[in-house]
Amino acid sequence: MVRHVLYVDDEPALCKAFERALRGIDLKIVTTTNAKEAVALLQTDSFDVVASDYRMPEIDGLGVLKAARDHAPGASRILVSGGTDADADEAAAIEAVVDEMVPKPWSLDDLRRV
Repeated sequence: MVRHVLYVDDEPALCKAFERALRGIDLKIVTTTNAKEAVALLQTDSFDVVASDYRMPEIDGLGVLKAARDHAPGASRILVSGGTDADADEAAAIEAVVDEMVPKPWSLDDLRRV
């Protein structure tokens, strides 16, 4: 079974790295560097996993994951955040929109685990 994954990060190089890291696994990966585009994709496409960087312009990662909760309630939601980003940890706990957190810089093991 192929799982559909949406990865959102405002850094294009990290989107490409995410795709490369998970290539060969039964995943169809869609990436975007624009959080507004990600929210639009959530309204039209079906995803099993939504992973988002925390700090982005316009809409942060929690905003993207809130949209995922509303438009893809069965999807696993992953917040990718700087390892010392206490704001992300606290906000994620309060909002209860995150199933997993992956620290930046992420490792192949971290990504494959989640």
